[in-house]
Amino acid sequence: MKPPQVPPKVLPLFFISPLILRSMVTLFSPFRPVRFRDAFVADCVTSMVRPICDLIYALAYYFTAIWGLLSGKYTLNRAGYLLSKSMIWHGLILPALSILPLFIKFIQTLRQAYDTGKRWPYLGNAFKYFTAGLVILYGMTHASVERSTWWLGCFIAATIYQIAWDSFVDWELLVFVPRSVSSSTLRKPNPRSWRIVNFCRRIRDMFPYIRLRPKRLFDDDSYYRKALFINAALRCCWMYGFIPAYRVSIADGSTQVTFVDKAHGWSFVLLATLEIFRRSIWGIIKVELETIKLMGSEGGENDLDNAGTADEYLREGMWKVPLE
Repeated sequence: MKPPQVPPKVLPLFFISPLILRSMVTLFSPFRPVRFRDAFVADCVTSMVRPICDLIYALAYYFTAIWGLLSGKYTLNRAGYLLSKSMIWHGLILPALSILPLFIKFIQTLRQAYDTGKRWPYLGNAFKYFTAGLVILYGMTHASVERSTWWLGCFIAATIYQIAWDSFVDWELLVFVPRSVSSSTLRKPNPRSWRIVNFCRRIRDMFPYIRLRPKRLFDDDSYYRKALFINAALRCCWMYGFIPAYRVSIADGSTQVTFVDKAHGWSFVLLATLEIFRRSIWGIIKVELETIKLMGSEGGENDLDNAGTADEYLREGMWKVPLE
């Protein structure tokens, strides 16, 4: 039975909110076949770590303040002070909640590699989350003044890897095209300058050039170029969003500033806003690519070989998991 044919003329944006609400099963996706919805929602959740942690912290403050007022043990200011100095919250609960989405994505990629029997691109994606997790964990557990240039170099290297992964794998927006040697490459060999130019052109023709993928749903190519630029410029906001302002050591109860020292509170709001904006652009092009894969290459038929998610294996009947 073929899935319903949906013309890929419009990519609705309003579906993201109900998609997240009805995708709570994403938490259990490593223990079941990973569908496109599970992977997509998990990616979006990794970009919402800071707002989620702030919301949980606010709820904890409200419950602590209400309990203090009803019991008469402490005031509102005392409740805020106790929560801000809590070793359990800032040394265990909040860091664990921040790392949990990364861990889920890491396990998802391993599950996809196991189910599909393919190492690429799933292990490469797992390596992306593994390296990001190491950089983030180090940033969480060390004060900003204690980090060496090695950590900064690893942060930059991991960010460059993530930018390349988004452009070439997640979006498949940039593709390598072999160069065709034209007759214009061959010039008169007499002048010495022409020999150098011909040699440089031959070296250039040995390597493919990069261009946008030919199948796209948006007619304006500038949209994709702007998306590539915005994604590259704001990619560092993703890992910075996991690092809290400070941590309270479980060992001795000392407070360590893990973000930029004396950073203004609005900087965290701006950081989270920029990351959600970047993830929204990422999601549009990701859904566009999935739509192109499902529509297939000829006659609107679905090309199951090109799609890289578990949905295609479910349609083929390889996994007996009921579709929701």
